[in-house]
Amino acid sequence: MASTLNNESGEKAATCSRQGWHLARLFAHLERASEVARQRRALLRLGDMALKDFGASRADAWHEGSRPWWDLPKDC
Repeated sequence: MASTLNNESGEKAATCSRQGWHLARLFAHLERASEVARQRRALLRLGDMALKDFGASRADAWHEGSRPWWDLPKDC
């Protein structure tokens, strides 16, 4: 009987652990998406000379800045 209780509690602990892991991944993804959105807004505020410093045009900035917040770069 004791082994059954340990087994059930072990399964519950494993389930909670998996759920916690999924929540942690979700929050990490949302945090990254928020940071990327902040960077895109900052890019839109740059002047033409600042954009030119790293080889971007105003059109490049608008293209990148208009992407939705959930559209993350592939390296994420």
